[in-house]
Amino acid sequence: MSKRNDTLILGVVYPGVEPFLKSYFQSLIEQTKSAFDLLILNDGYQGLLPDHNLNLDIMEIQGNKTIAQVRGQGIQYAITNEYEYLIFSDTDDCYSSNYVEILTERLDKVDFVYSKITPVEQNGHNEMSYFSAPQATYNYSSLIDYNYIGLSSSGVKTEKLEKIRIPKDVVAIDWFIYTFLLLSGFSGKYIDNATIFYRQHDDNLVGMKKSLNSDRLEKGIKVKQIHYHYICEYCKNNNLLAARKDYETKKDEIQELQYALAESDFRVRYMDAINANMNKIYRGWWSEILTLNDWEKYAN
Repeated sequence: MSKRNDTLILGVVYPGVEPFLKSYFQSLIEQTKSAFDLLILNDGYQGLLPDHNLNLDIMEIQGNKTIAQVRGQGIQYAITNEYEYLIFSDTDDCYSSNYVEILTERLDKVDFVYSKITPVEQNGHNEMSYFSAPQATYNYSSLIDYNYIGLSSSGVKTEKLEKIRIPKDVVAIDWFIYTFLLLSGFSGKYIDNATIFYRQHDDNLVGMKKSLNSDRLEKGIKVKQIHYHYICEYCKNNNLLAARKDYETKKDEIQELQYALAESDFRVRYMDAINANMNKIYRGWWSEILTLNDWEKYAN
């Protein structure tokens, strides 16, 4: 593909995404602004893509790459080709017809944007949004305990990512990217008049307001440990002393939680209290993984 436009949409295809590709591509075909290029990263997908009239390039992912490495290749493509705007997407989701138009209009004025999220259950039934993101995000402290900016529901001025290096074992790539941007002095705004239709799968380990079980609890702890570790390293290497202290504290709190959860009776009480109060607790991804001090507010 030769670059035609200043906006790049980035998506990944992989085995298992087949049932959702038609609606994904159709939502892009129906965009009110068609001046964008599309890069699909092929991570092991063997099928054909739906018919389309989009300016598409396909990058074949070679070798056994992590999700972070795959996304990193897409980001580097956008930087190398000097795209002005980069819009992230997930190919099992779809988007309102004004999505590209609204995001690019707003990106002309801010560093990054994040959109309204409309969850869609596996049977296609639309639910009300499960949490409300703040209208603006200026400081890393807004994302220190959890993440409300999804990689499938956001966009950024590409130049702001030129110095980012995503560690290959990072799981919450979106959380890492937007924390990096905030620590770099950038800021973003919320868009409520364009939406992603966010696919909820019955077997997803991670999702919005899913009840906490042992697997999801272990996953959440691991995600936070990895995230806090690498953000601490970034702060150390860039002499961000105050932020480093805050993230070291968070890393210690998650370690304390892991130790406490080794006791099986407490683990059950911890999950029961969170599940009973999920509507109060849930404010974004990983928000249900509470520190011991925060958990005590909901314990009986």
